[in-house]
Amino acid sequence: MSPSPLGWVLTGAAYVVYLALVIVGLYQARAMILAEYGTPEAIEQWREWQLETERQSKRPEGSERRAVGIDEPPQVVLMRDRFGLIALGTVLTASFMFAFLVFIVRGMLQPSAINTTATDET
Repeated sequence: MSPSPLGWVLTGAAYVVYLALVIVGLYQARAMILAEYGTPEAIEQWREWQLETERQSKRPEGSERRAVGIDEPPQVVLMRDRFGLIALGTVLTASFMFAFLVFIVRGMLQPSAINTTATDET
């Protein structure tokens, strides 16, 4: 027994709503990160940390620490410069999870072959 066209329409509508929520959440997360770590105070704290790592990388004792090579917090660089890749990866992952969930739910809702053959024989 194949799924009804209404079932596919409802599944498509649920997918569109789900994807819209994922994308809106992603843009809100981006805005929050840029607002928090993109301020001049946060960039100044990052530069202080960068100077500290440079100082620690030159100490001979203890474990070795590499100096940080970027001038802005990595969260800002990632969300500003690589947001398209993050969005693509998030949408692909969310789509896979939705398709898997639909596969499981549809499998649970379909009548099993054992039950249909048993009712046909009686």
